Amino acid sequence: MAINRAAILQQVLQQLQLGLATSAEVSMLRLPASPSTTPQVVIKLAGETIAAHESEHPTFGRKLQLAIETTVAPATELALMQTLDALSESIELALQDKEQASLWMTITPQKTDFAFDPQPEGLAATMVQSFELSYLVLREETCTAPVITEVYLSNQGDAHELVATNTTN
Repeated sequence: MAINRAAILQQVLQQLQLGLATSAEVSMLRLPASPSTTPQVVIKLAGETIAAHESEHPTFGRKLQLAIETTVAPATELALMQTLDALSESIELALQDKEQASLWMTITPQKTDFAFDPQPEGLAATMVQSFELSYLVLREETCTAPVITEVYLSNQGDAHELVATNTTN
């Protein structure tokens, strides 16, 4: 059974970078080294649950829990809430965009947590949106399709980029 969470996270990163290109900087697993006044969005892997489905072709349903953490620099209360609202909606729309190639079946928002921190320049905020991403893994011994050894991703019309290689064959 081949599981490639890295390819899924890479696609989440690409979809968020595309969807938030003009409004935020997006990174995976940790904040960029240099601080910025532009809102920062970080994709974090929170966990995964597994449920086996027995049928003619046994599959394993997996649910990947993601936390999308957004940090917004100090601003006035109204500007801060407007920025959080816009970013929250853009993140959800980008992840549910089926026009992009998707490695998952569904992605469902679960909850959103907010934290506010008074600063001399105004109020800073951190918003953490939790998502549950569902995908299937087919057992290799029951798979009659050719073995996948390379995974390429791209936005429609862009050049393809190699994101994963399976060398265990």
